[in-house]
Amino acid sequence: MSKYPVESNIPISRPLRNKSRYEFKRLEVGDSIFIPSPDVKVRKWVTRGKTIYANNITSAAFYYSKVHNIKLVTRTAIKNGVTGIRVWRVK
Repeated sequence: MSKYPVESNIPISRPLRNKSRYEFKRLEVGDSIFIPSPDVKVRKWVTRGKTIYANNITSAAFYYSKVHNIKLVTRTAIKNGVTGIRVWRVK
C-alpha cells in the first residue's frame, strides 16, 4: 500500500485565507512598509543567504504583485535597531 493513496471525487475546498497578511493593498506607488523580524540573523535560507522569514515575505510580495499587476520590491533593512524587511511599491 502506498504512503499517500490516490483519492477520487474529493471536492476542492475553499482557501483558508484570502487576504494578504502583510497588507500590500494599502501601498500606493512610492510607499513602503517595514516588517520587523528580530530573528533575521538566526534563521538562514542556506542557498541564498537570506533568512526564512525574509523568503516568506518576498514570496508573498511576488505572488501579490503577479495577481494584482503591480510591482513590489523587497530588501532587508534596519529600522531603529530592528532588522526586518522593507517592501516598496514601485508600479
